[in-house]
Amino acid sequence: MHNRGSFLVAAGAFAASAVPLAAMAAPATNRVTGVVVAVSNNALLLQKRDGTKLMVDLTEARAKSRVGVLAPGRAVEVYGTYLADGTFHCVATGHAAQIVRSWQPDR
Repeated sequence: MHNRGSFLVAAGAFAASAVPLAAMAAPATNRVTGVVVAVSNNALLLQKRDGTKLMVDLTEARAKSRVGVLAPGRAVEVYGTYLADGTFHCVATGHAAQIVRSWQPDR
């Protein structure tokens, strides 16, 4: 017969060792939200909330199957880092609310 206390301790240790889903994703220092303007192969043109456009390189995100639906007019989040040439190197994409005022601040 198992001791209930031992079970609870083991369960607590398992829960403490569990890695949150966000931590399992590829590390990304930036998150940018915008509306898809166009997609061509591994290039995404994203219109940010301030109206400026951002070229996003999807090569790594596609290679790791971390790209969702990128239909023109759809709001999305892209996760990754900025390259020296101003391009955004994307490691994953996500859904975003269609209402701009509900978007989280870019980082």
